[in-house]
Amino acid sequence: MTRLFEEWGVWGILFSQLLEGSSFPFVGSAFMVTAGILMDLSWLDVVWVSLGRSLFYTVGSYIPYFIGLKLGESAERKISSDKRAKLDKTKKAIRKYGNWCVAVLSPLPIGNVVPFFAGMSKMNIWKYSLLTVMGTFPATLLFLGIGYFYSGEKGRAMDMILLLQAIFFIAFTVTTLLITVMKFVGKRKPNKQKNF
Repeated sequence: MTRLFEEWGVWGILFSQLLEGSSFPFVGSAFMVTAGILMDLSWLDVVWVSLGRSLFYTVGSYIPYFIGLKLGESAERKISSDKRAKLDKTKKAIRKYGNWCVAVLSPLPIGNVVPFFAGMSKMNIWKYSLLTVMGTFPATLLFLGIGYFYSGEKGRAMDMILLLQAIFFIAFTVTTLLITVMKFVGKRKPNKQKNF
């Protein structure tokens, strides 16, 4: 990873955020802390990189936004009525609290689904863009700042980051497998109806 920062520099950060914004499964927060530790950035650089990261993330998120905008209605018609009711409830909440949903949820791991719902809810693209930047900028500033202010040994920090990434990946994989198995087992059980 150190080689990536040496070769790509700030452009590596920006490209990675373009990927993350497009809903590609990527853990950007760990990447930002790592960048803050390994790159020799001034405090002003941290601010500018954070703003650039937010803009690149927003541009990348246009892919799922427009997928939600264009395919949302046809996808809704294909899901069951109970799931459609949940989706309608979510869309209603986004319309009611949309400004805050986009700004608050974008920097979180769940933020990758926000553009889909924003598109399905037909949120204005300019409002969506502004709110995404407003939500992701402070988070990026925080994560790069953590790396910037870290004064310890860089090798130990990298070992810890790699360990935490491995733990996260294993936990994510196990959780996904458990959910998949539970859904599969739940579908195979016959419904027992009581006869009166």
